Amino acid sequence: MKHLGALVLAALLAPLTLLHAVTVEDLRCEYRENPLGMDVVKPRLSWRMENPKSDIPRGQKQTAYQVLVASSPELLAKDQGDLWDSGKVVSDQSIQVEYAGKPLKSRMACCWQVRVWDMDGKAVWSKPATFEMGLLETDAWKAKWIGMAGPEGKRGSP
Repeated sequence: MKHLGALVLAALLAPLTLLHAVTVEDLRCEYRENPLGMDVVKPRLSWRMENPKSDIPRGQKQTAYQVLVASSPELLAKDQGDLWDSGKVVSDQSIQVEYAGKPLKSRMACCWQVRVWDMDGKAVWSKPATFEMGLLETDAWKAKWIGMAGPEGKRGSP
């Protein structure tokens, strides 16, 4: 009979724990989802906490975060931020968190995710997101003239 009472109590309390469960959604870099061609050397990252059962997190809020930025999805899957690991930052900031890791280079592809802690001290990871750098250095801009051959058989303007 004791087990039946505990089972009934657990069944009644389970929906209440879901009310406070949060997820981390809407990861953005410079206000865009998975952007390509970023020209900002210290991009700003943003995310939001969400309660899957409600648009309003019912009093829940972020108390800390950790951002990981990696050069490959494999490193990120191992919780290794070879480009940047912010460590646990006690803050409710979730918008315009400036990248503070290794210098980013032209054409560099970056994978990132964030872990947030809620008021109860529970931590949850976001799904990974990406951003890719554009051409940052002047020597990265290389091109050849494209056009018809001129009268002397040379390409370019006559």
